[in-house]
Amino acid sequence: MIYLRFDEIDSTNTYLKNNYQSLNDWTIVQANFQSAGRGRLERKFLIEKGKGLIESILLKDEFAFENTELISILVGVALSKTLEEYNVNSLIKWPNDILVNGKKISGILLEGVSTSKMEALIVGIGMNLNQDRFSEELTNAISLKMVLNEDISIEEFSYKFNDKLFNLYESFKNENDIEFLNHASKNLAYKNEIVFALVNGTKKLVRILKILENGHLLIEDNGETRELRSGEISFHSDYARNEKRLKHKNIFKTGEDIDMLHENFRENKNSSKEEINICDKNIDGA
Repeated sequence: MIYLRFDEIDSTNTYLKNNYQSLNDWTIVQANFQSAGRGRLERKFLIEKGKGLIESILLKDEFAFENTELISILVGVALSKTLEEYNVNSLIKWPNDILVNGKKISGILLEGVSTSKMEALIVGIGMNLNQDRFSEELTNAISLKMVLNEDISIEEFSYKFNDKLFNLYESFKNENDIEFLNHASKNLAYKNEIVFALVNGTKKLVRILKILENGHLLIEDNGETRELRSGEISFHSDYARNEKRLKHKNIFKTGEDIDMLHENFRENKNSSKEEINICDKNIDGA
């Protein structure tokens, strides 16, 4: 691994996209602050300067290109296992977020670079480590310091995480070791729960079942199982509530109950967050 460190940069992912041709495989770019950080769907992802781990990893081998969706899960597992070294349990919100106490502590963004063929895979990671608080807009965020009530060494966390990630990757690549999938499935957020989600652009009530060996997510939708790839489902804060999850065991007693709830949800397709929360309350009380 080769480290390139910056005090400030626009985006560690963008730096690698612009310079990947002259850099080696497993080059890791880190920064104390990035002004144009982003997550999936072009959402902004900002970490206060010097308060978190901001890095992007360059992968240039065919194995990474052929296993992109599994690489995303593997990175999440490496983060989760690193948190375990701090005696902190976490959940993996498939495919790219890490939750602690129901709140987001880390996000992962994978981006490919290609011309006529794939030439690079860039893995961006943002981990909240030493923030004391977040803005009012980020009600669903948490930092490791907020969990442990002590400052965290960013350098130490970085070393532990990257070492763990590299070892998991090499075992997967050279020995076809997919133990990381067992960890991901065991610690899958919303597992066997019914949540609001955006599935291929449509708001739905679905049950999250498990992560498959190809890295896809298996869900139950209207009584039928469906296999989804990354990008086909989104757990937006308006649809999936992390702090108080849906208690599903006694919700759906008959087929009519399911049809009614789906109909209520469809009627709220263009509703405000407040209206959707009212739908949440109806489900909790069913």
